[in-house]
Amino acid sequence: MARTTRGRLYKRGKKGNYYLQYYQNGIEHREALRDEHGEPITAADAARAAADRILAPLRFKDDAQKLRTLVSELSSLEKKAEDATAALKNKTATLENAWECFLKCPSCPDTYTRYGQTEPPHDSRAYISRGYYRSFVSWMQEHHPEIILLSEVSEDIAQEYINTLKEKYGSNGRPVNERLRILKQIFFSMLEDEKIVMPRDPFKRIRRLKTFTTTKDALTIEEVQRLVCAAKDAEMRRLVLIGFCTGLRLGDCCTLQWGEVDLVRRVISRIPNKMCDRVQNPENVRVKVGIPALLMNELLTIPAEQRTGPVLPHLCEQYNELHTGIYKQIRALFKSAKIVTVKPGSKDAQHPHGIIIKGFHSLRHTFVSLSAEAGAPQHVIQRIVGHSSPLMTMHYTHLGNADLLKSADSLPALPLETPTDEAAAVIDVSPLDDQTERDRAELRALVDTMPPDQIREILNHYRGA
Repeated sequence: MARTTRGRLYKRGKKGNYYLQYYQNGIEHREALRDEHGEPITAADAARAAADRILAPLRFKDDAQKLRTLVSELSSLEKKAEDATAALKNKTATLENAWECFLKCPSCPDTYTRYGQTEPPHDSRAYISRGYYRSFVSWMQEHHPEIILLSEVSEDIAQEYINTLKEKYGSNGRPVNERLRILKQIFFSMLEDEKIVMPRDPFKRIRRLKTFTTTKDALTIEEVQRLVCAAKDAEMRRLVLIGFCTGLRLGDCCTLQWGEVDLVRRVISRIPNKMCDRVQNPENVRVKVGIPALLMNELLTIPAEQRTGPVLPHLCEQYNELHTGIYKQIRALFKSAKIVTVKPGSKDAQHPHGIIIKGFHSLRHTFVSLSAEAGAPQHVIQRIVGHSSPLMTMHYTHLGNADLLKSADSLPALPLETPTDEAAAVIDVSPLDDQTERDRAELRALVDTMPPDQIREILNHYRGA
């Protein structure tokens, strides 16, 4: 290693005293050399030793400075290497393909990754969240076309996007929070798994908005009857009846399959759309609902050869293609049935469209209210309508068909008009007498416990008679 501090020995005077001449940082220094007793040094070996004692600390400082320079240069090179690596990573995650990169992240929730390359169901969180992200990409292309990479999204841009959503949705923070949630999830996973490199998640510091909650009121029996009678389309009529008689959510009613309907045991068994992509084992959240006589009569009007695939094929197709179309039809149905859906006087600056108090979800509330009024045990109702907690659902998996049918038969009968072009007829769905109902329940329970060969023997005897 070259030294920047150098010295030169020379003699002066008659006695030949040694002196040291050296330069430090370009400044000349001259110093007379003396021994430990303070006497001038005249011997060459002693002069070199004394010069080394003076120059050594200075040379160490030079070496330290050179080392610091090398460390600085090394750090600079490492920083350049890190920047180059980050640039390569960031180039692989563009705004266009960031969703696909997100699905490949180890920290990506199973809610999204379980579908792999397949198209997720239209009412699943994965499908809805992907739509939210695509809306963000469309906004970026319109307002910041110069941004190509996901890592180029700054905190200012993130705040600008959220401000745009606030202007669009007003004081209703729920749609803003739903979009903010998925954007935070994407950036968190991409940064956590080092798919991109940037100082921080641009959405991390943005706080969720306050939301106002609205609950749907239950419908009266008379309102349910008006709804069914106002439905001129057969499938829309059945949709209302399924919602009223089972308490299933709109998505589950629209996409209900015949394979989930057991007309013999009078039971509907289904895994709710809302829960199937949120738990590891969807069977833990399966819901079973008894089929009351009112719904049974309606389903039996469908020819046996048509009982395959969706129970409501046209509505199922519409629901899977676009939810909003179904919602518009339901709003129109409530309007034609003369049911007030908006809270009177609720339209103001905070709620420009008013507070919605009645809709299809009201049928679910009606089902729960009527079941409770009829004396159905709370745990039976909870098991029928489903749970957000899988542990609660598993706790009540012991319910038998008898409990379900008892709850289903507790729903009141409705004198409904059939949708015919001529005079409307009345469907007689009056419940059977108590003794007959008890006999049927006992027979069903007996059949459920009998061995298969004994069931065949009874059937053969009955057919032979």
